[in-house]
Amino acid sequence: MSPLKARGPGRNSSGPALALAGIGALLLLIGGSYVALVGAQWWATGTWEAVGPFTPLFGLATGDWHWTTAATVIVLLELAVVAGIALVAVRGVWQSWRAGVSKKSSNDAAHRMTTRRDQVALQAAAERTAQRLSIDTAEPGIRMGRSVTTGQRVYAPWEYLHLTIAGPGRHKSVAQVIPAILSAPGACVASSNKNDIVTLTRLARSYKGNTWVFDPQQIAEEPATWWWNPLRQIRTLSDAEELMSTLVDAGKDAEAKARSDGFFDPKGQQLLSWCLLAAALDGQQMTNVYLWLADSQNSEPDEILRAHGATVAATGLETMRRLPDKTRESIFATAEIFVRWLTNDQITRWVTCRPEELATRREFRPDEFVLSTDTIYLLSRKGVGSAAPLTTALSAAILTTADRTSEKIPGGRLNPPLLAALDEVANTCRWSQLPDLYTHYRSKGIIVMAWLQSWAQGVDTFGEFGMKTLWDAAACKTYGGGSSDTDGLLKKVSELVGQWEAPQTTRNRDSRSFVGSQSTSETTRLEDILSVADLAALPERRMVVMMHGIRPMIIEAEPYWETDQGAIVDESKRLYGAQAAPVIPQVPAAAPPVPPGPPGPPFPMEKQL
Repeated sequence: MSPLKARGPGRNSSGPALALAGIGALLLLIGGSYVALVGAQWWATGTWEAVGPFTPLFGLATGDWHWTTAATVIVLLELAVVAGIALVAVRGVWQSWRAGVSKKSSNDAAHRMTTRRDQVALQAAAERTAQRLSIDTAEPGIRMGRSVTTGQRVYAPWEYLHLTIAGPGRHKSVAQVIPAILSAPGACVASSNKNDIVTLTRLARSYKGNTWVFDPQQIAEEPATWWWNPLRQIRTLSDAEELMSTLVDAGKDAEAKARSDGFFDPKGQQLLSWCLLAAALDGQQMTNVYLWLADSQNSEPDEILRAHGATVAATGLETMRRLPDKTRESIFATAEIFVRWLTNDQITRWVTCRPEELATRREFRPDEFVLSTDTIYLLSRKGVGSAAPLTTALSAAILTTADRTSEKIPGGRLNPPLLAALDEVANTCRWSQLPDLYTHYRSKGIIVMAWLQSWAQGVDTFGEFGMKTLWDAAACKTYGGGSSDTDGLLKKVSELVGQWEAPQTTRNRDSRSFVGSQSTSETTRLEDILSVADLAALPERRMVVMMHGIRPMIIEAEPYWETDQGAIVDESKRLYGAQAAPVIPQVPAAAPPVPPGPPGPPFPMEKQL
């Protein structure tokens, strides 16, 4: 008994194709010989004689024409050209066939996942959420793309927090990050290691409020016309320890954390916390913290702490200074390394302000920002001179402030919600507490969207347990392809998508019968709807979306240029792109410009499925 295989075409089905191939080869032979013989004659005599298409061949038979070396050279050149054209054509057909097979496979899988009814229910849930939360927007949620099965746009409800894992070149920025920033109804935090999010969204966001660009590494070449004071958030030692922890964690990768010293690292962190508290209580700036750490004999922070009633911390600092020289210097050196970026004037320019500049440089205040419709762009890159500790600290300060502010608002949530679109989160927001806060933020009107290139990148940033926590807490998970993690991410996604009962037809033949008889039977067997191999080969622009309360679905990524957002993005690119004239940022703007055209229609944007 063996599975019944699909029948192929009959034996005679290739006849017409072979006949056409033979005719083509004959014509190619005649044409090639004609060109070779006539070309050789022209080469020998310098004159071109127009003759009939069969004259040279008949001439060879009668002896009137002769095959020469020049004719052979011409034929070889012809063969090279024909072979090149054939190779390009075959490659194109092969790639087209593979892409078609891959897309067809994902299309088939999509029909085995969510039903039309599921997608109608999701749309209705998004609309109910928007109405329940009184979110005044033209759309009922965040655009995810278009359903492969129905072609309708899919929305994630406004209170869902997101995690997307997709490799490079998988349309994350153009189909998810940028549309999310453009649609944010309230304050928006946008982070990236590239300046494209600034260039492409700044104009649209300026219609809603002020735009702040935090660019310590000069990725977007933005001048430091404003500054942020990290010490303003510190009132107690716990606040100082929280900032210290954020700065230290963001400056270490998984390997560096594994090498941490069990004595000097904790002592250095404690010392840094005390110095941060002293600087905050005395109204000093971040650079003073580094100066204190660089001089283990400077007792100024001890005196400040004692003067403000922090006697235990002051005593701890004094005790640390009385340690043996080698031990004391090692502790101070460890703390100094944690904030070594404070020696970079290009970076510290963004977190300090000279007294004479206070009247002209505005200070960014997270407590004001979270209640506004402003946008802040946080730019940093991994590597030497990275500003990731600062962008992480600023992200954490904004989200923490938003959380505390929501508790003072009737209903306990921000309205409109704050949206944090954290692209390249492993480079821009290495906040170890983020996974634990994902579930908490959902009820606070804080929408966090995080993008990673791989599961391993998340483990490097948040640790194995933190990455699992983040994955489990995200109400909207998206896999965008480009991964080869067969034992980790792809297996998780395959299991979430589930299995289906694949029909199987078998044929039985009775070998004892003289005439031969056969019977067929229909059975089913469980197969993965999307195997690990299918997910590894997911076509471009295809994404697997897994939301709470609905079966996973496959969507087609929808780049901004294919939507109604294309015009405003193109205009923003023209104004703020690399070839545009420099635009002097206005913070705050005197008055927001008037958006072009009338506002969009109220949701739902799509007709009911």
